[in-house]
Amino acid sequence: MWPLGALAVFSLTFILERLWTYLRVPKGEGAERLLREAEEAVMNGEVPEGISERWGIFAYAFLAVLRRLEGLRTKGRGYGELRTELLQAADEACEEYLGRFLPILSTAGTVAPLLGLLGTILGMIRAFGAIARVGVGDPSVVASGISEALITTAAGLIIAVPTIIAHRYLSARARRTMRRASQYAHRFVDSVLEAAGLTPEGGER
Repeated sequence: MWPLGALAVFSLTFILERLWTYLRVPKGEGAERLLREAEEAVMNGEVPEGISERWGIFAYAFLAVLRRLEGLRTKGRGYGELRTELLQAADEACEEYLGRFLPILSTAGTVAPLLGLLGTILGMIRAFGAIARVGVGDPSVVASGISEALITTAAGLIIAVPTIIAHRYLSARARRTMRRASQYAHRFVDSVLEAAGLTPEGGER
C-alpha cells in the first residue's frame, strides 16, 4: 500500500501541474500581445531573455527558434530549408513543453493495477501459508485474510482509473493547445527570418 499511496500522490501532483500549465497558456489578445512584444524585441536586435516565467510556452518556443537559427545560419542553409528547420524547432518546443509529465501519468495508470495485483498475490501467499500451517479452522478467518489481501487490488484500480482518464483528457488538451500555440510560433519564425534579412529567394537583404 505504501508504493500505491506514493503513486497516487505523484499522479495527483502531475495532473494538477499539467492543468495549471494548460490554463496559463495565453490565447486571443494575450497571445497576440506577447507575439508583438517578441517580434519588436527581435526587430530591435534584442534577445528576449528573462521572459520565460511570464511567457510560458511562447518563451520556450521562441527561444528554441532563436537558438536553432544561431546554429543554422553558419551552415549556409537556403531560406526554404532554414524556415522548415525553424518551424520544426518551434513545433518540437511546443510539444515538449505541453507533453511534459504525460508519459509519467500514462505509466502510473498502467503500473497502479499491477502493483495492486502484486500486493494481493503476496497477501494470498501469506494467507494460504497460514492455512497450511494451522489448518482451515474457522472459515471466517480465511475469508478475512483473503478480503484483506484484495484491498491492494481495489486500491490500484481506484488510482488507475482516474489517472488514465486524466491522461486521456490532458493529452487531448495538449493537442488542442499545441495547434493554437504553434500558429503563433510559426508567425514568430517568419518575423525572425525577416529581422535576420533572409528572403524567400534564399539570400540576405
